[in-house]
Amino acid sequence: MPDFSLLERFLAAPDGEDALSVIAAEPDALLSDETLAAIDRRIAATPTPPAHWQERRELLESLRGMQDLFAQAQTAAERLGERLIAWIQTPDWGASEAYLRDAPDLLGDEAAEVLRLLQLGNPDNQQIPLHIQLLQQCREAGIPVAYAQLRQELAQARGLADAARQMQENPLLAAVAAFLQAEDSDAQALLQSERALLLTDDTRNLLQQLLEAARQQNDAPAAERLAARLALWNAAMRQRAGGPLRRAAAATDWQEQPHSGWLERAEQRAVVPERGQQLTVVSAVNSAIGPGATVFNIVNVGEIALRWHRPQQTRPALAQSAVGRESELAELHRRLAGQQAAALVGKGAAPAGADRAAVRGMAGIGKTVLAALYATRHADDYPGGVIWLTVGPAKRTQTDLAAELQSLAAHAYADPIQAQKLLENCMLSPQAVQGLLAGHGRLLIVCDDVWSEEVAAELAAAAPPEAALLLTTRDYDVAYALARSPQAIQRLDVLSDKDARLLLQERAPGLPDDLADQVAQGLGCHAQALNLAGAALHTRGSQRFAETGHEILQRVREGRGFGDLPRMDKAERVSEVEIALGYSYDLLGQGSRGPQQQGWLRGLGAFAQEADFDNAAAAALWQIDDAQAQEFLLALDGLGLAQEVAFAPDQSLAGFAQRSRWQQHAILRAYALSLQDEEERLRLPQRHADHYLALAQACYDASPRRDDQVEAEFAQIENAFAWCNEYSPARSVQLVRVLTDFMRNRGRITQLGDWLQSALDAAAISGSRLGTANTLQSLGDLESRLGNIEAARGHYDAALPLFAAEQARLGTANTLQSLGDLESRLGNIEAARGHYDAALPLFAAE
Repeated sequence: MPDFSLLERFLAAPDGEDALSVIAAEPDALLSDETLAAIDRRIAATPTPPAHWQERRELLESLRGMQDLFAQAQTAAERLGERLIAWIQTPDWGASEAYLRDAPDLLGDEAAEVLRLLQLGNPDNQQIPLHIQLLQQCREAGIPVAYAQLRQELAQARGLADAARQMQENPLLAAVAAFLQAEDSDAQALLQSERALLLTDDTRNLLQQLLEAARQQNDAPAAERLAARLALWNAAMRQRAGGPLRRAAAATDWQEQPHSGWLERAEQRAVVPERGQQLTVVSAVNSAIGPGATVFNIVNVGEIALRWHRPQQTRPALAQSAVGRESELAELHRRLAGQQAAALVGKGAAPAGADRAAVRGMAGIGKTVLAALYATRHADDYPGGVIWLTVGPAKRTQTDLAAELQSLAAHAYADPIQAQKLLENCMLSPQAVQGLLAGHGRLLIVCDDVWSEEVAAELAAAAPPEAALLLTTRDYDVAYALARSPQAIQRLDVLSDKDARLLLQERAPGLPDDLADQVAQGLGCHAQALNLAGAALHTRGSQRFAETGHEILQRVREGRGFGDLPRMDKAERVSEVEIALGYSYDLLGQGSRGPQQQGWLRGLGAFAQEADFDNAAAAALWQIDDAQAQEFLLALDGLGLAQEVAFAPDQSLAGFAQRSRWQQHAILRAYALSLQDEEERLRLPQRHADHYLALAQACYDASPRRDDQVEAEFAQIENAFAWCNEYSPARSVQLVRVLTDFMRNRGRITQLGDWLQSALDAAAISGSRLGTANTLQSLGDLESRLGNIEAARGHYDAALPLFAAEQARLGTANTLQSLGDLESRLGNIEAARGHYDAALPLFAAE
């Protein structure tokens, strides 16, 4: 039923505007079939109806048609809005693009207007504005182009977000960002205050990458600023490295050499530890030698068969180079024939006497040669054999001697190399080693180049009572530690006048006696200086003997040489040697290749002090091939600037080819190092580190792993790690990663703990979560082997979320396996099974 009062108001409205107002107030009531029928009845019942009634009826009818159109439009808009919402809610951009391709009508004006209305109704929705912009780009440029641009912009946004996150997590990135944003004066100060972070090879590498990126993007202002900052960095780095001690060289910006992509690959490799028994400390308490010295029984390890292998490590090649020293040799033989030990020392030591003795002397005086001469000439006096240990400056504490004690013990087996494998999980006490070496007849043990009193005492404790112990050192205190008596020390002076002449004439055949005596006296009869001078005389030829000899003597008179070399530990500086070195260096510089050859000689200063190396290492340092490197090393050997070192038959190493090996005396190395300019002091150690890092990685990747080769190169690897630790945290993390198993298995437990802690600090500096995780896992494995259960579990627990954040499934699996091993040893079978079950699918996925 129509509302008649409302109809009356509508019909009585004075004009059309008022009539529309009535309709607007009650549209549903007036715009209906009932209202139209009521008006028709009223018109029919009224003899003379007003004319405006019919007009009002026509108004209602026209408005009803428009209402139907409005309803239809509203329904279409609602359907369009639903489809636009479905487009916005697609799960990813690929599905979004496909949806729009299948709905081309969404590219029309109506859809754009409906999307704008959706934004007005949903002001907090962040996706609608993004899709408004995307729809507009699709309408203008086409769907493929618009979506490609969107993906690029999103990738850039993610990159910026990742950079911001890394900036917060990575101290190195934060420091570099601050360095780049600072004013010039502040940037200079930052290089000093943050030198541990900024003055590293890793920083230089990052700056270089940023500069390359700016140049590729044609961003001239950014490239200019980065180039200026890189120049500042180069100047500060050269200052930190230090220049040559004698002569200046043109300074150029240090450019890092390619390193074969080790950094890009390294952290993605999971640490796969070699599984072995828990580390066993072997002492007299938990081990015993069976009847007839045929079995070595170690509690919790088992019985190992013994058979004495008479060693003959006499160093005959070194002995062959000896000239003179007959009186000193006779004195040494008398001392060892009547007593158990001797230590050779140098001029200025306490008076010599009976009992144990050590050879002590200044650098290059001939201690090692005299020891080799004695071992070779008197080997038959020792039915038990001759064992030669080269200790070196890196071994300063008891824990540093694990490998030496294993090497000594290995002589109790027919196959010393196999024996070393059996004992690599054992830390042998000196008493256990003594028991293995005893009972095989009188034995000569030569401990060459000992630098520590603690090491001397430890080696003495490992020698059996009937053995003769011969020790060489530069340090009186070390010599005294052999037997705690000055009578154990034999002094070694410079050569006698006669022996000095013989040495010069041996090196330079045909040298007249009078000239030989003059040169010998001028060089103080110092063996190393005479050796170098003799090589120089021979190289220049007999026709120039007088000229060469007088030039060397002139340098002595004028004090020209290398008296400004740094003091090397407790070793005395010897100006006569330095003068001879200076002459040999100038001789090497003659000819068209002279400057290059002098540069190669300077490069040898990058090698570890008194440690040998092979052709490949020298070739890597000089960036030439192996054949060229060997040719030049042979030339240096001829000049007395390097020495070829040959393997003794029972010192050969399994698992890699024997090559020529070389060694430099500490004085020669210090001389080479003193001449390096700023660029060389940066570039050469980096090449050295990269070579030995690549070698360690190759030995780690080999199957089986080439641990014997790592052992042979370990002194050089230690030198490389020292550089990495200071100048390249990323490299130090990687080096420790590949050496962890080797160091643990070869008894370098204390050193490994120190290296792992350094690597953990380095990983934090470089912001490497994966490096931190790998190092934590290795620390856990070390603590587990040492029996420190809670510490191990703590490291594993800290590593797991880092592996998860990096999505490193293999690292997670290895850590879970280590946790399972830990729980298994504790008897927690269910916990162990849980870790193993969690690890299995991760291993399978890899």
